Amino acid sequence: MSALKEFISPSRAVSLPAVQASNAAFIESLTEPIVGVFVGGTSGICEYALRALVSTTASVSKKNGHAPNLRLYIVGRNAKAANVTISDCRRLLPSAKFTFVKAEDLSLIKDVDRVCNEIVSLEKAENPNTAPRVDLLYMSQAGAITGVRHDTTEGLDKMMALMYYSRMRFVVNLLPPLLESKISSGAHIVSIYAAGSEDKLWTEDLSLRQPGHFDYNTARSHMVYMKSLFMDKLGSRYPGKISFCHVFPGLVFTPGFKNPELPFWFKVLFPIIGRPLIWLIGVPAQEAGARMLYLATPKFAARGAATASGDQVAEGFDGKAGSGVYSLWHKSNIKDVHEAYEKIQKDEVREQVWAHTNKAFDVITAGKVFTE
Repeated sequence: MSALKEFISPSRAVSLPAVQASNAAFIESLTEPIVGVFVGGTSGICEYALRALVSTTASVSKKNGHAPNLRLYIVGRNAKAANVTISDCRRLLPSAKFTFVKAEDLSLIKDVDRVCNEIVSLEKAENPNTAPRVDLLYMSQAGAITGVRHDTTEGLDKMMALMYYSRMRFVVNLLPPLLESKISSGAHIVSIYAAGSEDKLWTEDLSLRQPGHFDYNTARSHMVYMKSLFMDKLGSRYPGKISFCHVFPGLVFTPGFKNPELPFWFKVLFPIIGRPLIWLIGVPAQEAGARMLYLATPKFAARGAATASGDQVAEGFDGKAGSGVYSLWHKSNIKDVHEAYEKIQKDEVREQVWAHTNKAFDVITAGKVFTE
């Protein structure tokens, strides 16, 4: 009951007007164009984040007579849906530049590599005399959640590939342009999925291949742990340069609820239980987008980044302010997870996760199947 109460009325929640004011102040503070990549941006929460960025920039421009230019890459499979979003956004902000980058199957590392190469090439063509740059990277690529392991041709479970491995591969591939960000609080990376779900962790079986280890809850826990630890390692390597947030966005009605690959039991129960819950305690699309954009503000600065005086930097996943890796719930409230990391020997497991993930990437890019 206490967990439900916390979900409905969470402590340390940030009001929507405060979120919107912070977003506007962030846009007003920028003097350079914003370069953003939205993976899964053709629909759902990542699309809502993109729309929030465009609408906030348009409002600032109308108020002040100027605002930073936007150069945004939308990664997804559905060109028709992307064109609808782009058309709507261009009406709000004609000066913005939008580019759709078609993905085929982002559960495959080879497709992530192809997409990233295309984005970097487009950025090079945009400004041939300067290094490619990315300021914001939002990721929400996902698939049907079945709780049953389905390995890709590269040897990764498809759900874990979409929600962990491919997301970290985007970060690794786009790291050089991310490090070129002009945002003083660092480039901002946002992963939309299940923050605060740390629970079981099989450190000797990070891929969850051993019999009895794989189920949805354990896979979710692994993905959340591994994201934080992988990004913590990157943050320690590049202080002041990259900020990472992963977020549980709450109950937001998106096209993902209509995915035909969802299990039968979900399709039966969702109209009976899911829709009423979304109506009662769900987060509206516009609010969800604003709260995603909020994660790009100096509140969530990179570790050691310079922030303006008066900026209150949030508490990181390790319980320390400004650690550069943040875990948030649906009302922009920090999820206190540091005890979960204290229990697992964080520093040692971080090195295991780093080695495991990079080995998977190395094996797959060598054209082999990852089996560890």
